[in-house]
Amino acid sequence: MSSTDPQRHTRQRARILDAAARCFSRYGFQGASMARICADAEMSPGHLYHYFPHKKALIEAMIVRELEEVHARFEGLRDAPDVVEGLLALIEGGRGWTDEQNRLMLEVMAEAARNPAVGDILRHHHAAITTLVAECLAAGQARGQVEPSLDPEVTAAMLQAVVDGAVARQVRAPALDPDRWIDHLKHLYGRMLRPSGNAS
Repeated sequence: MSSTDPQRHTRQRARILDAAARCFSRYGFQGASMARICADAEMSPGHLYHYFPHKKALIEAMIVRELEEVHARFEGLRDAPDVVEGLLALIEGGRGWTDEQNRLMLEVMAEAARNPAVGDILRHHHAAITTLVAECLAAGQARGQVEPSLDPEVTAAMLQAVVDGAVARQVRAPALDPDRWIDHLKHLYGRMLRPSGNAS
């Protein structure tokens, strides 16, 4: 009786998802064929279909993985001594994002508008992130770190909208210096979130 090595299965699955992310970033979800993904992963179609029976399953798995990674980064806010500093550190981490990652996230947003399953995944992700950030902002207000007049849930949604817009802007205007974007986002968030009179 043959058995599947769980670690090998995980590695092979990750290999396929990495290849899919590269292809989807270059060609879009509609333009990236399974043949292209197989070639990028250096894997036969039969082998790939063993892990993902069709392109829709591959798209959804890749999106879930990408969004779970984003969520994991936000989870660190719960342990941040200062929630504003924690959020600024998350923005600082955006300096490491590549053009490929920005294009992929923009493609995910576009796919969510035409694919109900992806739309549901993205809405679930955004709701989870909004709740997490709102809880952290409320805790920051209780500690005197965050402007008390702000509605935590509305503010959390606005913060996400600004980041989403920055990702889209980087794709549409690649000549703009991404480091200046990061610096200005940090300044904007700091001014917005710190209690009045303490916006440094």
